Amino acid sequence: MLNCAALDPSIAPGASVVLRIGVLIPHPVPLGPAELLWGMDPGGPSDANSVVARVPLTIVRGS
Repeated sequence: MLNCAALDPSIAPGASVVLRIGVLIPHPVPLGPAELLWGMDPGGPSDANSVVARVPLTIVRGS
């Protein structure tokens, strides 16, 4: 879950905000290409019609 409460309550038109997220992946998950699925609080106060984004990523071993 992103800490959106730490941001200003609004983002100006044309502006953007970059948030970094780190996810601990369980050991049995293989390294390599994967896909992250995420949405904006489905059914909650920030629900954006339950749109789910698909983002390609690569699972690597952390240090």
